[in-house]
Amino acid sequence: MLFKTLTIHNIASIEDAVIDFNGDILSGTPIFLICGETGAGKSTILDAICLALYGETPRMTSVSKEELELTDDSVRDQERYYSNDNSQLLRRGAGEGFARLLFIGNDDREYEAEWEIHRAHSKPGKRLLRPTRKLVASDGSFSDTRQSEIKAKIIEVTGLQYDQFCRTVMLAQGEFTKFLKSGKGEKSEILEKLTGTEIYSRLGIKIAEHYSAALSVVDNLKREVNSVKVLGEEELKEISSRLDKISEVLAESVKSRQIASQKISWLTTSVKQQELKVALEKEIHTIREALESEDYQKERTLVNDYESASKGLHLLDGLTRSDKLIKKKSALLPSLNETLEKAKLEEGKCRLDFEKRSSELDILEKEYEALGIGELNERVNALVNRDKILTLLRSSVDRLTGEERALGVLKAQQRTVKIRLEGNVTRSENIASPLKVAKEELSILTTQLDKAELSMGDMVKELRGHLHTGDICPVCGEKVTTTHDDEFFISLLDPVREAKGRAQDRYLSLEADSKALKKMIDDDNKQLTALLKDVDEARERVNKIKEEVTAILEQSGFSDFSPIEAVSCAEIEHKEIEERLEEARLLQKKADDKNNEIKKLRKKVVDIQKNLVVAVENVNKANVAYEQALSEHKTLVEGHDELDRELKTFIAEYPEISIERLRQLAAWSEKKIADIRMRLTSLEDNQKISSGKLQTVNIQIKEHEERRPEMNADENLDMLTESLASMEKSEKEMSEERGALQETLSRNKEEKKTLDKKIQDLEAAREELERWEDLYRKLGDQKGSKFRAVAQSFILRSLLENANIYMQSFNDRYTLTCNPGTLAILVQDSYKPSDPQPASILSGGESFMASLSLALALSNLRSGGMGADILFIDEGFGTLSPEYLGNVMDTLEKLHQIGGRKVGLISHVAEMKERIPVHIRVSRESPSLSRVEVVSLE
Repeated sequence: MLFKTLTIHNIASIEDAVIDFNGDILSGTPIFLICGETGAGKSTILDAICLALYGETPRMTSVSKEELELTDDSVRDQERYYSNDNSQLLRRGAGEGFARLLFIGNDDREYEAEWEIHRAHSKPGKRLLRPTRKLVASDGSFSDTRQSEIKAKIIEVTGLQYDQFCRTVMLAQGEFTKFLKSGKGEKSEILEKLTGTEIYSRLGIKIAEHYSAALSVVDNLKREVNSVKVLGEEELKEISSRLDKISEVLAESVKSRQIASQKISWLTTSVKQQELKVALEKEIHTIREALESEDYQKERTLVNDYESASKGLHLLDGLTRSDKLIKKKSALLPSLNETLEKAKLEEGKCRLDFEKRSSELDILEKEYEALGIGELNERVNALVNRDKILTLLRSSVDRLTGEERALGVLKAQQRTVKIRLEGNVTRSENIASPLKVAKEELSILTTQLDKAELSMGDMVKELRGHLHTGDICPVCGEKVTTTHDDEFFISLLDPVREAKGRAQDRYLSLEADSKALKKMIDDDNKQLTALLKDVDEARERVNKIKEEVTAILEQSGFSDFSPIEAVSCAEIEHKEIEERLEEARLLQKKADDKNNEIKKLRKKVVDIQKNLVVAVENVNKANVAYEQALSEHKTLVEGHDELDRELKTFIAEYPEISIERLRQLAAWSEKKIADIRMRLTSLEDNQKISSGKLQTVNIQIKEHEERRPEMNADENLDMLTESLASMEKSEKEMSEERGALQETLSRNKEEKKTLDKKIQDLEAAREELERWEDLYRKLGDQKGSKFRAVAQSFILRSLLENANIYMQSFNDRYTLTCNPGTLAILVQDSYKPSDPQPASILSGGESFMASLSLALALSNLRSGGMGADILFIDEGFGTLSPEYLGNVMDTLEKLHQIGGRKVGLISHVAEMKERIPVHIRVSRESPSLSRVEVVSLE
């Protein structure tokens, strides 16, 4: 990731600060110093970066989580408050604050991460609200305020979790030495988080789990093998012998049972046949009595007469319906005639009204044509079009006048800026020579003051005390002609300091004036360039509008006039056009009123015409209905006479069916006659069927008697049935016993197969257990520490080789090493060759260099785009001697050349302030307020 801009507002002691890591000062330096007095807020800059990205800070995560008692209800809007709560970082006396970081992620997208804290209503003294977070991609591909989503996205685009970030990018105060001094377990945890070796822990645990599972499988299979029971040889022989005996007895029993079944079947059939014969004889007798009854004879006569009189019944029914229709049609004729007369009367009224309104419409249309509306509209359109051209002419001339006026203003501004620029250039040239003289004077006085102050040093005083006239000065190498006491040298300091102060003030004043003039010259040049562009654009607009005005003058007929004269003429003509338009529009209104009146009357005529058409149609319909009714009445009468003649002819043909009998038969419905006919036919058919069945049964009885089996005189159906049941019971018991014995044999066979299969499975499981047992002894355990330790020992060796590259650049005396398979860091002293010793033998400065080497090596343990373009290191340099400090600084400056990483240091060491020219300076203005500025001393 690439840091771009950090914005801090009311975090700890910093009220407002913006640090641009890509700005002119910070972008070009490989190393910069974050400096300021103790407690001013240097570490707050690192806290703000961590807050914006992760919502956590090393300052708070290093504090144990201890619940605090609240003495003020307004402190927090939650039930509990802890000592490591990040909300405490809100600046005292502030109502709200935030930390915001703009950065480029490993996916080459720009993101803005923000952590924000508020008090209620953003007012100091009100209760603290919960902090909020936000992460937004500048291209709109991501935007969220949920903690879990932001955490996952930050890890994705930076490639680092919070702990990894603090170990490889943000080496916080007192933290980066932790790896060197930590024990085996903590060192293992750090390596796991930074290098992803947790996979070896998981593999070690998986190996232990597989070994445990394989062992469990073997134990279970042993128990299962022991639980399977199979029959012995003697038991198998006894079961086979019993099965053979049962089969012999069953075979004899089956033969006896079959003979008994045949006898029972014959006796059962014989009884059923005799019972069926008796039932049929009884049924035939009942049917014969019904056929010979008086009711049967009456119903049979009724059905026969109804079938003979079917034609007469049809004629009688048609004659009855014809009488009804004739009466109904006769009653309808007067009403239809009345409707016809009313329709004729309505038609006459509509026709008269239509002729009257049509005449009125002809008169109005002739009056409308006399107004000449077509010519009138053409005249109005011509006047309107002419007025549009005149309006466009006036508008174009007004625009031309305005643009010419604006062009004149721009030219005047251009002249003013040009004169001011020439004056500033002259003043800048005039100040260059005095500035050079002042700088040289300040340099000479600074050198003099440094020499004078050197003469007051303790070492020089001691040397001076041993010098006498004629000795050679060890400082300047000249012969001593006169000796002076300390008061003499002290008296020389004050005039030089005062002269240097005056020279410095004069130089700074001239330098400030020079910078101000340069900025003014740059601003004037930029403004003059912009004005030149504006003048060209304004001149182009004026020329374009002039072309438009010329075209409009030709179109309007004023090409011989100047624009101003044309506008004057256009205004006069505009007034004339308005007067003529007013007259024409009055005539248009009169024509419109006449046209509206015509439209209304025409609509009324159309409506009357529609009514007339409807009235004519109604007359035609009524006339057709009346004529049709007359015709239908005549047809009905003729049909009635014909039916009457046919009915008389039928009665003459069937003298046994009188008109009175015909009316009696008409009272019966066809359905009732059909039901009676079906019942009589069914009775007759049943007699025939039953007689046939009886004949068949007699034949079957005779044939069955011929198939009679041999039986004893005392054998009957009950005795045979009881004997058969006894045999079936005995067979069932023997079959069940045989089935049980066969099931035992079958089950024993399956158990034998199961036992063989389980023995094979047990052998395979034992082989699998041996494979996992070997891995378990070497790499597996319940916590995964064994495999992880083996893997991390190789990683630690690689890490130490990388760290020794930095260590050698700091100090060539010590080499970091470790014993194979362990995580204990040892040191090899090249000045005193011996076995490697614990790192605890190192002094404070040596421990710092070793820890810094490890921290730099750890920061390189990243892959796939992990890490950032800046490495921040907080304190620790005060333990180094000047020689070692120089070596460390040389190495840190080379980091940018090696891997493109800049280094940001926090330190109070004076030598570092002098060596590092770029500072992020944190200055305390009050106990609760600090200011931040980025400066360059070059």
